[in-house]
Amino acid sequence: MKVILIAKKNKPYVNKVISLTKQLFQNTIYFDAEKKINFKEIIDLNCDIIFSYISGQILSSKVLDNTSLYNINFHPGSTEYPGFGCFNFALYNKAKYYGCTAHLMNRRVDTGRIIDERNFVISKNETVLSLSKKTYKQMYLQFKNVASYLSKNKKIKITNNKWKRKPYKKIQFEKLCKLHLKMSKNEIHNRIQATCYPNKPGAYLNFKGYKFKIIKK
Repeated sequence: MKVILIAKKNKPYVNKVISLTKQLFQNTIYFDAEKKINFKEIIDLNCDIIFSYISGQILSSKVLDNTSLYNINFHPGSTEYPGFGCFNFALYNKAKYYGCTAHLMNRRVDTGRIIDERNFVISKNETVLSLSKKTYKQMYLQFKNVASYLSKNKKIKITNNKWKRKPYKKIQFEKLCKLHLKMSKNEIHNRIQATCYPNKPGAYLNFKGYKFKIIKK
């Protein structure tokens, strides 16, 4: 069985995911999602399974249609939070539960049939950093279960779980980051809490031609 794994090497647990995939599937080809991927190269490999793990890469229809068995994405969000900025919107909405979702890929991002969903409780003082750490840990365990199952030549099972909404878009996240002077103190606090991640751009304020960014270290 020939397997392609597409993942960002700098993300938590990805080195473990790479190692595990190579153990389970002798013929494994890894693509670093931080680099530009040549879709023709993937098509020419004629693989059986594609695993997309926190990759951010949107695969073309030609790539997806060429895979003989399954194209599976591991999304760092529950079915309530497909798309971009999933951690952020969950915190802003003060969600009580969160999780990660393994699903079949199709032409539209985070809309495919669901293979597995794992959920856990969001703590009262959860931050983007702490929520992401919890999620990545559960994602690795999820990947381990799904990949191990498929390595035994078993047919994938589809759950009855459904996506709860349309995928969030980047423009919606950017709107969430924007602060206004007329906002209440509580609203400003919620947006900062939901969007700020260490050394990453998050909430900001435009004032008299200047842009003030709030950076957590």
